[in-house]
Amino acid sequence: MSRRETEGFDFDTRLLRCIVTIVEEKSLSRAAEKLYLSQPALSRALRGVETELGVPLFAREHNTLRLTNAGKLFVNGARSILHIEQEMNEAVAACASHRPDSVTAAVPRALSAFVRRFVQPDVEAQLGEGALCVTQADPDEALRALRDGEADAALVFVPPGQELPPRAQEILRFELVFCEAQTPGAPLASADPFLRAMSRAYAPGAQDVSCTADLPVLAELLALGRGGLMVPRAAVPQSAQARVRAFDPPLVCRCAAVCGEDALPAASVFVRCAASRAAELGGRALLAE
Repeated sequence: MSRRETEGFDFDTRLLRCIVTIVEEKSLSRAAEKLYLSQPALSRALRGVETELGVPLFAREHNTLRLTNAGKLFVNGARSILHIEQEMNEAVAACASHRPDSVTAAVPRALSAFVRRFVQPDVEAQLGEGALCVTQADPDEALRALRDGEADAALVFVPPGQELPPRAQEILRFELVFCEAQTPGAPLASADPFLRAMSRAYAPGAQDVSCTADLPVLAELLALGRGGLMVPRAAVPQSAQARVRAFDPPLVCRCAAVCGEDALPAASVFVRCAASRAAELGGRALLAE
């Protein structure tokens, strides 16, 4: 068995870029010019790759180059590898330029619009434009991101009866109710994993959930008399076609802002801004568009 069969191809990204450029330029001479190489040097690089692979990547026809089937597979893979390399370099560069007065916040899907519309402007008014980076994460993912240093702060939903996580500050307490359209229909569910789980656990007939979407979209469907929806009481759609069913005892959930163990002061700014806006909007924060 040859070394090629046991070890595979050595993915030197410079060589991958050479091959991809030849395909894009459709000419060795033009590719060599773009790569600032001599044509003989580029030809030797191509022959070296084909020799190592043991298969031709191009068929030479009337002074033109046409990809073979193996060449098509190789180029598709090369482009994927080069794309990953570019993303990695951009992420490392962003990390290297990470300002001490900036904050990365992991937030639930249901609150991402609230954060971008209300919290981000407040944070950037204090820390500067671009100081807040928002990523979507369910509670478990958000807490892991904090633990691994991938986020400086997070917003998480806390189920009824569950303790707040360490270094957490409650910023919103809301009662969930079930709004039911007058016309019978299967319940709807929020696209946010936490609220979807609450719907499945408490909503009547939740096993028949027929539509999953963001809360504002579902609220509009409910206002049109379609299905039913678990929603914060303060955000009940103003619709004569829907009736509200409360739970006994009340189904009270909380939202908490959490800082990472080694969070910078900027994380505290995010928490203060989120708490202020949540107090102002209450349960309506979950339906921010």
